[in-house]
Amino acid sequence: MKKIVFCDIDGTIVDHPRGMHHVSEKVRYAFEELQKEHLLFLASGRAYALLAKEIRELPVNGRLLSNGSYAVQGDKVLFDHPIGKQALQTVMDFCDRNDAVYYFETHEYVFTNGEHHPLYQRFNNNWDFGKEIFHYEPFVFQEPITAAMIATTTQEMCDKAAKEFEGVFDSRQHHGFTSLDLNPVGVNKGSGINEVLEALGMDKNDAYAFGDGLNDLEMMASVGHPIAMGNAFPEVKELCEEVCEDVLDDGFYHALVRHGLIKPINNV
Repeated sequence: MKKIVFCDIDGTIVDHPRGMHHVSEKVRYAFEELQKEHLLFLASGRAYALLAKEIRELPVNGRLLSNGSYAVQGDKVLFDHPIGKQALQTVMDFCDRNDAVYYFETHEYVFTNGEHHPLYQRFNNNWDFGKEIFHYEPFVFQEPITAAMIATTTQEMCDKAAKEFEGVFDSRQHHGFTSLDLNPVGVNKGSGINEVLEALGMDKNDAYAFGDGLNDLEMMASVGHPIAMGNAFPEVKELCEEVCEDVLDDGFYHALVRHGLIKPINNV
């Protein structure tokens, strides 16, 4: 019976903070082999604009992006939940008052007020962002925004932002940073998976998910077979039926082999 696998990116098939900037040979093989009989969706907090060229070119059946706000299967858009203009204005007003930087993500670009802000460079240096995607002119709602982030100067300010956005956004702090993902209330990877499964007419018991981060918690609760990476947060591991090897040790590949979803590479 056909299965569907949802695969996170950061910390699951690459790990930039620990120096793994490229997808391994075994994981690339797993992507290709899996799709001979099953479906594979990338499931990321990133918008399409923030996907590295290598990730964009990976062979997949579909993508669930922007923490569950947007999904495509091939060239077909399954759903799209852009953030409303009033909610975005709330973020802009907060950043103006509190010396914070916003990132508004579309499918092709990122709008930000932070071109000359020290936070902008500090935040970007920890990710593989290409500067060509950034627009610095004042944001005038000319593009649908699929995801939003803010970066603040202190933990106190980060906490203040999370409290101010209650009821407008579900916010989640990035581990080790005073920055937040801002998702429309009720929209997350888990809700996105539910919508994908419904659109494809598939059952959650035929769905697998691989992830490591706190934004993967809802995803794990929405599939029948949640699998945590060896490097995952304890909260994620507690929700999962299995903890596989670390991303640095090709955990995604090894788990798929154990579950009989792919053959081992070179039949070894």
